[in-house]
Amino acid sequence: GEKRRHLVSLIGYNDTTESWLVKNSWGTQWGDEGWFHMGYDPEMFIDGCYGGETGIIYVDGIHGNFKPDVPKINIETPEIYHSYIFNLKIPQIFRSGKFIQEAAPRIIGQTTFEVTAENTEKIDFYIDDEYQYTDENEPFEWTTSIPRGLHTIKIIAYDRNGDISHDLTDVFVLI
Repeated sequence: GEKRRHLVSLIGYNDTTESWLVKNSWGTQWGDEGWFHMGYDPEMFIDGCYGGETGIIYVDGIHGNFKPDVPKINIETPEIYHSYIFNLKIPQIFRSGKFIQEAAPRIIGQTTFEVTAENTEKIDFYIDDEYQYTDENEPFEWTTSIPRGLHTIKIIAYDRNGDISHDLTDVFVLI
C-alpha cells in the first residue's frame, strides 16, 4: 500500500513552559496553525510507536526561543509564469527560449514590485545585488524600469530589532 509521509521539525524551545516548539507538516489546520509545543519529558515517547521508520536530526549550537517572529515577506508581483506589459498582467508570453528561464516573469516597460510583509519596519529592493530603493510604508512596493535581460530581484525586510528575511525572484525584461 501507499506509505504516508509525515514530518515534524523542532524549531526552538521555551524554558519557561519547558517545551519544544514544533512545526507540523500536516498543514495549518492541525494544532495552532500547524505549530505545537511538546514537553521536554523524554518518557512521553513510546518505543516503536511509529513502526521504526523515523528519522531524527540533531542541530548543535541552537539556543533561545525560536518562535518565528522575524519578518515574513513575499513578492506578490510580478508572479512567475506571467508577463507584464506596462504593469498589465497577462498569461506568459514566450514560454521558453534559449536565454529565458521558463518561469521568470516577462516584463515590457515599467513594472511595480508589490510585496506583502508582516512584522516589518522597512524593505530594501535590490537588482542583481545592487541596492535600488527603500520603502518604509505599507503597502510595500516599488515602480521602476529595468534594463533588458535576465535579472535577479532581491527584497530584504527588516523588523525593529534588526532581524531580516528576504525573498528573491528572477525577471526577464524584453524592452
